[in-house]
Amino acid sequence: MAVIYSICIPTYRRPEEVERFLSMFDSIANETGMKDKFELCISDNNEGLATKKIVEKYNEKLNLHYHRWGKNVGYDRNSLQAMKLATGKFFQAASDEIFFTKETFSSMMSLLERTKADGVCIRPINGVSTPTGLYHHTFSPGGVASYYSSYMSTLVMDRKFLDEFLKFHGKKIEAYMGRLFIHLPILLYFMQNAKTMENHALEMDFGKQGALFPSKLADLYLHHYFFLIKACWENGMVKGSDYTRFRRSFLLALPFLFLKIRIYMNPKIYASEIGRVTRALDRLPAEYGAMGNVWVTIWRLALFNQIIPYHLAYRLWHKYKVRVKKDSRSRNMFEEYEIAGSKK
Repeated sequence: MAVIYSICIPTYRRPEEVERFLSMFDSIANETGMKDKFELCISDNNEGLATKKIVEKYNEKLNLHYHRWGKNVGYDRNSLQAMKLATGKFFQAASDEIFFTKETFSSMMSLLERTKADGVCIRPINGVSTPTGLYHHTFSPGGVASYYSSYMSTLVMDRKFLDEFLKFHGKKIEAYMGRLFIHLPILLYFMQNAKTMENHALEMDFGKQGALFPSKLADLYLHHYFFLIKACWENGMVKGSDYTRFRRSFLLALPFLFLKIRIYMNPKIYASEIGRVTRALDRLPAEYGAMGNVWVTIWRLALFNQIIPYHLAYRLWHKYKVRVKKDSRSRNMFEEYEIAGSKK
């Protein structure tokens, strides 16, 4: 029986998460009888053998493809290797914290078995029903402000688009390494070249990231993300007109990106974070002309100060999620910062 669905997972020094998701998929395979229809493609950066030993326990129970580097080669290279292991009709990049219920997984498999589309968008945007529409949304102010294309699990794609992407880029793919978003140019390639796409919002949990400090968010938004899109343009993957649109959208979205960073800077960490946040901002003005520099400077002065207690917006949002929405998964990032800080 041909494999329909390849779930591609990079991992690094997290054997407990590997054990958890392999056990979860083992249960799903037994309960649904779909063992031969899906595969797990795991690329392992771990220097030790802990993850390898866990994978070996499930070799007979699941359809597994496993690659071990034996050293840390970086997130992007590890993620790309996980995708290269895929043999199924459709593939999806995912975190090692991925979580499926039996019902959600069965729904996904049923969809992939019957669809004639080139891929499935599981984070649909209202009014967007085509890959081209998704591409234009990605470069719009709203798409940039929501950081839409940064989510690695957004699309389940026909594997031919990965093969074409690798062939199209060849050695140029090295330009994308080290920016923590190797999936982004692959998603863009799909959006540019696929003809059809289904929208199917599924209640899937791709895990909880660690406590991302404001300086890390600033680095992701203003360095890795921005300059990765620039690398796509320099490599001929994004047209000049699209890159110009992205730059304009990024500038318009900048107040929202700045605000998102700022509301996480509560007084306890402001002094330790402001220097690193500022350094992340320093590279951006050089990419724009005089008016762009003025725009960046205005918002920088308006938001990155201690006069206005912007962090209270996050506290109110968290209380609303917990007390009104009764969301048990809502995170108190300020508490997590304290815990993470105590471990440094």
